[in-house]
Parts: sequence; structure tokens; C-alpha cells
Amino acid sequence: MLRAVRPLAVPLLIVLVLPAFAANETGEQTVTPIVPQREQRIEPIAAPDEQHVQALAGDGQQGVAAPATHGPLRQTADVAAKIVLSVVGGAIAVGSVIAGLLLF
Repeated sequence: MLRAVRPLAVPLLIVLVLPAFAANETGEQTVTPIVPQREQRIEPIAAPDEQHVQALAGDGQQGVAAPATHGPLRQTADVAAKIVLSVVGGAIAVGSVIAGLLLF
């Protein structure tokens, strides 16, 4: 197997080394000063009706609904689903590590 790889080593080395030598050449650089008056300007934007604000009720408080609570059956199902998902994810991770060790 090593004999099959050895002829490919020299062209691969050339392909990897030549761009590194070409990248070391520095080109000519110029510095252009930026004039702040021309580059930094503020332009007002017309206010569209995208954000409409309404006044609060007469007592000054906004009505906020209580968060929805799930029943005990729904909470149990959520916990069971999380546990199953964690076990499946762990099994996939361990399986991929074992497969990687066995195949490579």
C-alpha cells in the first residue's frame, strides 16, 4: 500500500507548497485617507406605519395572560420524549465512534 502512495506524494507536495511560496510576494499597497464629513453622514428615514403604538388602558397597566400550563400527562410525555431522544443521540454518538475505530 505504501508503494501506491509514494508516487502521489511528490505531486501532492508540489501542489501544496507552490501556493505558499506565491503567497509570500507582497504587492504594492496604498493608503487612502477617509474624510469624515463625506463618509459619515446621517440621513433621516421617513417613519412608516410598521410599528404602531397604542396607549394603555385607563388604569395604566397592560393585560398579560398567564402562561399556559400542561397537564400531568403532557408533562410526563415531554419528559419521556426527552429521555428517549437523549438515549438515541448517545447511541448514535457511541456507535459512530465504535464504527470509526473498527473501520479506520
